[in-house]
Amino acid sequence: MKNPTHYIKGKYEHWDVVIDWGLDYFCGCATKYIARHRHKGTPVKDIEKAIHYLEKYLQYLKAEEIRNLSEENESVMIKTRGVPPNLPF
Repeated sequence: MKNPTHYIKGKYEHWDVVIDWGLDYFCGCATKYIARHRHKGTPVKDIEKAIHYLEKYLQYLKAEEIRNLSEENESVMIKTRGVPPNLPF
């Protein structure tokens, strides 16, 4: 299969960079649109798409952070039998 020319600029194809850098889905998609934005003829649309993927990823990261904090708090409460730690009694 031949790739469109807007994906082949410079020394590396985008998917090779994604693999080499170990990017996840959201960052891979965002960098794809950033990398091609000046070569496909739709720069504003491509940057908007990149931002869309990054905003979605940011939502995911914030939700994950909240879940992790909740799990940590639950673990502390279990270990201290419901008594918050560092109390003087």
